[in-house]
Amino acid sequence: MKLTIVTGFVLLILCAACISFENKEQAGEQALDSVEVALPASNIAEELPELIGEWENVGMLAGGMLLSADDISRPNRSFTAEGLMIISPLGSKPDTSTFIYENGYLRAGQEGTERIKLLTADSLIIENELDGEAVDFLFVRK
Repeated sequence: MKLTIVTGFVLLILCAACISFENKEQAGEQALDSVEVALPASNIAEELPELIGEWENVGMLAGGMLLSADDISRPNRSFTAEGLMIISPLGSKPDTSTFIYENGYLRAGQEGTERIKLLTADSLIIENELDGEAVDFLFVRK
């Protein structure tokens, strides 16, 4: 089941790279990618409700290689309506920090800045950088 989910994420990533916004006027005078949005913790539940909840890490895509959650030690995450991000490593105490969402990026404590590449009701892909290389962490809603 998890292999099917991870395969689906890979297809979503490949398809997302092919999508272009043909009618950028729908976003007003500015293109969608240049619209400035900063959501403090108090607005997260209203403006980005899809993010709120618990997310299970199902894998990572790095350098064209797909690694399962069993191959990596990246923890699960939870996001609260109050603007808290809770990172739960296996066998360790959860780490809680505040976050903000700004221009497609999560900014939080030790995690620094991460880009949300995909967010749906049940899927989340977060791009981060490890050792100078972009990697995608794949999550499904718990």
